[in-house]
Amino acid sequence: RFEQERLAKEAEEANAVAVRERLLQARIALKARSSEKARLIKDFEEAKLAEYCLAKDVEEARLQKEQNLEEARLAEQERLKEEARLAKEAHLAKEERLKEEA
Repeated sequence: RFEQERLAKEAEEANAVAVRERLLQARIALKARSSEKARLIKDFEEAKLAEYCLAKDVEEARLQKEQNLEEARLAEQERLKEEARLAKEAHLAKEERLKEEA
């Protein structure tokens, strides 16, 4: 009977050790999952920030393109005005020359 009690106590102690070992493994696994979750959250936040920065860059490029097109339009308008002014001057000079010749 004493032997049975000793064996039962040893089995109980072995069982308690096994339970503590499983508990320790569960804690380690939980920490690993928590670390993985934190890493995934960080990766997600970094991706959202990159997405925001990219959208901002795209918007800035669009605005710059619009500004460049407006500047080109204004430059073309000025060129056409100057061309018309020179053509008018040439025409007036030609008329003046014809009057002098006549």
